Amino acid sequence: MDLLTQLNRAVDYIEAHIRDDLVLTDISKVTAYSPYHFGRLFYYIAGMPLSEYVRKRKLSLAAAELQNTNIKVVDLAMKYGYDNSDSFTRAFAKQHGVTPTAARRSGVFLKILLPLSKPGITSGITMVFVPSVSTFIISRMLGGGANLLIGDLIEQQFLGNAYNPQLGSAISLILMIFILLSMALLNQFDEDETEGMIV
Repeated sequence: MDLLTQLNRAVDYIEAHIRDDLVLTDISKVTAYSPYHFGRLFYYIAGMPLSEYVRKRKLSLAAAELQNTNIKVVDLAMKYGYDNSDSFTRAFAKQHGVTPTAARRSGVFLKILLPLSKPGITSGITMVFVPSVSTFIISRMLGGGANLLIGDLIEQQFLGNAYNPQLGSAISLILMIFILLSMALLNQFDEDETEGMIV
């Protein structure tokens, strides 16, 4: 099972059990990773620890219920695993910037965290791992700094003597488009292979 499939299974598990007391050890069981390694992978992909993701998802779902139903705040707190309405109100206000009571008013904007999806996970991997590997690891392995590679060129535009962030951004954007097009092309070949398979 590949990384994307395992992360997708974990996110599906989280969404199916969002009202439960979710812990890293339980979530990592649906993947082939230890809790330690899954926690680290999730952090790199999502940009936040798993516990924070779960908390923000619960508070996002609670916000939607507040705006669309007449549920009491205390009932909503219990539904999403808070011991009392005070701790729920503090957590809600920290994430959304308003209290649960104020969130019921129309026109109030809340910070909703959407669930991770396979395209989102793929984008996370692309945006985090590919540039860091191409910039820091591959260039050192191939030339040890003796040869100028694309990652080195981009890095020089932001950190070197030839400070030109516009050029560095343009090169990064072109490289990212190239990577995304390559992924789409590879995905097309992958779909063609699975169509001919007998299950």
